[in-house]
Amino acid sequence: MKIIPTILAYTEDEFAQQLNLVSDLSPELQIDIVSNGFGTPTVNLNKVDLPYEKDIILHIMAKNNDEIMYYENFSHRRIILQAEVGDKLNEIIDDNKEKWGLAISPETPVESVLPYINKVSELLILTVEPGRQGRQFQENNLFKIDDVRRINYHITVSVDGGINEKNIAKVARAGADVVYIGSALTTSKNPRQTYDNLCKAI
Repeated sequence: MKIIPTILAYTEDEFAQQLNLVSDLSPELQIDIVSNGFGTPTVNLNKVDLPYEKDIILHIMAKNNDEIMYYENFSHRRIILQAEVGDKLNEIIDDNKEKWGLAISPETPVESVLPYINKVSELLILTVEPGRQGRQFQENNLFKIDDVRRINYHITVSVDGGINEKNIAKVARAGADVVYIGSALTTSKNPRQTYDNLCKAI
């Protein structure tokens, strides 16, 4: 199972601070973008220095098509959209399967992504409500991993939300391919040691 650090920042300074904490942990980085009803809006990526040497994954928590399409101009490997965007996904997701992923909130059933699951390369299972880091891990959502495997065995299944040294082994046993970890790293006094501990706990 792969561990990818996550940044969720509301100001330019906060973005720079979090990036400094996790930049040497992995060649990959997820950046959370929040707006339009999912929570307090995060910093505009035009105002920060993006680490273009990394494989960047954008997790966009927004419902406005124009805003989602705006982020297509940024250098990234994949864009993960919230399944709760609904029918608008048909207008956004193109034929480049590797470019797109979908995320489902805790209350959203896997069945809701059936029309799109063969059009994306990753399904992200959120184990917290989207929009803010540091929320409590909802273990009962791990059953969705098996649900996804029954629908599309080859898709990458990732998990994000409240994951730390105490519960990461449960996520690994449930069969996730990737975990995204934010506050457990960005609030750690020693992010490198925490990252190593997370790897050992898998």
